[in-house]
Amino acid sequence: MMPEWPPATSVEALKHVNLVEFLSRHYGLQFRRRGAAVACHSPFGEESVPSFFVRQVDGHWLFKDFSSGVGGTIFDFVRMKEKLGSFTEALIFLRRLVPSSSFGRIPESPDRSENTIAARRYNIKALYERFRRDDPRICRHYLLRRGIRPALVEELIRDGTVVHNRYGGFSYCCFAVRGVAGELRCLDNHAVKGRKKFVLGSKSPFSREWKDVDGARIVFLAEGIIDYLSVKTLECTPPPGLALLGNQLCFDRSLLARTEVLVSAFDADHGGSSALMALRQRYPGAKVQIYDLKGNKDPNELLVALRSGKR
Repeated sequence: MMPEWPPATSVEALKHVNLVEFLSRHYGLQFRRRGAAVACHSPFGEESVPSFFVRQVDGHWLFKDFSSGVGGTIFDFVRMKEKLGSFTEALIFLRRLVPSSSFGRIPESPDRSENTIAARRYNIKALYERFRRDDPRICRHYLLRRGIRPALVEELIRDGTVVHNRYGGFSYCCFAVRGVAGELRCLDNHAVKGRKKFVLGSKSPFSREWKDVDGARIVFLAEGIIDYLSVKTLECTPPPGLALLGNQLCFDRSLLARTEVLVSAFDADHGGSSALMALRQRYPGAKVQIYDLKGNKDPNELLVALRSGKR
C-alpha cells in the first residue's frame, strides 16, 4: 500500500517550491538577479557567461538553460541532473528531498535595480500635473531622434501621454502609463541624454489601445514603450499592443485569453528569451510568433537602422 504523502509534497505543491532556493541549497548554484528573472552558470556544462535562468510564472517555477536548450519545471531539472528515467522517479526523488518544507521568495540581490521606485512614496497624480506644465519640446526632439513617426509624437504630446520631467539637473521624457479605465498607474521616465530609466509608481503595462487589446485576434508585446512606439512606426497597419516596462508579464492572464496570435517583439537577449518562454507557458493555446528584428537587439534599434539607411 502506497503511503499518503502530505499535501506539501503533492505535484502541484512541488511546482511552487522556490526553485532558486532549492537549487542553491541542494545543488550549490549561485544566482544573481537579471531583470525579472535570476541567472547563474549552467549546471549542465562549462561556460563563462551565465545562461541558466529561473523565473516564476503564475506561481509555478520554471528554468531555461540557454547553453543546452533544455528547460522546464523542478521535475525536469532533477530528471536531467540525476539521470532519472521517468516522471514518477523524479517525483519520488523530490518527495524524499523536499519533505513538507516550504520555501520563501527569492532573496533580493545586493545589486538590485534602482529602476522601480515604490508608489507609496510619491503622489504620481500631483507629479504628473507638475510635469505637464513644463515645455515638452525636448521630449519631442528625443522621440524624433529615436525614429518615432512625427504624427505619433504629436499625438502623444497633445493628449498628455508624454510630459517633461526635470530631475537632478537632467531632462526625462516621461510617459503617463494608464490602465484599462484610463486611471494613471505610473510614470515611466527615459533620460533624454543617456540610457537611465526609472518608474514612479507601481510598474504596469502601457498601451494606447486598451479597448482593442481585449479580445483582439492579434496582439504584439514589447518590453519598453520606445520599442512599442517603434513597432507602431515600422508597421503600416500594426495590431494593438502592450509595452511591459520590462520583461515580466505583469498583467492578468485573462487579458489575452481570447487572442489567437501573440507577436513577441521582446529584445533579442536572455531577458527577452525568458519573457518569450513565459508567454508560451501562459498561453499554450495561442500561436506565438517572433517579430523579425533582422539581427538588431530590439525594435527601436531596427527602426533607427532603417532610418539611417543601414538596412
